[in-house]
Order: sequence, then structure tokens, then C-alpha cells
Amino acid sequence: MSNLSHEAMAASHFKNRIERVVANLRRMADAVEREGQRVTDGPSAYANVASSIQHTVLWGLANLHLDALTNAAANADEGRREDKQRAEAPDA
Repeated sequence: MSNLSHEAMAASHFKNRIERVVANLRRMADAVEREGQRVTDGPSAYANVASSIQHTVLWGLANLHLDALTNAAANADEGRREDKQRAEAPDA
């Protein structure tokens, strides 16, 4: 069994979720930048690029799985409470 506290394990998972969100946002920003450079000829060239960027951002946000970040935060908070209760409990 690990020597890490519940809070430490949950906090590590929470930090990992944050790193995933940051990495995905960076990838999304790169994709938006690439799409912004793809203006072609035509009457709706800029509108098509704008539409593509909107699609990328909306799908990107939906796929960030921010619910997992919220769940990881709740688990870290619960781990903190459990560790505090355990530390304050008299030895049995």
C-alpha cells in the first residue's frame, strides 16, 4: 500500500487533469492558428474559416472533459477531509 495520503494521491490526479486541459487547449490554439491561415478564394472564404474555427473551439471545449477535472477536485477535497479526520482521531 502507498505511503501517500489520500489527499496527496487525489491532488496528484487533479494536477494531471489540469495538465491534460492545458495541453488540449494548446493543441486547440495551434489548430485555430492553422485554420486562420487557410483563407482561400471565394465569396465566403473568411466566413468559412470563421465557421471552421468556431467548430474547432466548440468541439475542443466539449472534449476537454472538464467534468473529470471537477471530479478530481472533489476527490482531492474529500481526501483532505479524510486525512484531517484521521489525524485528529484518537488512536484506537
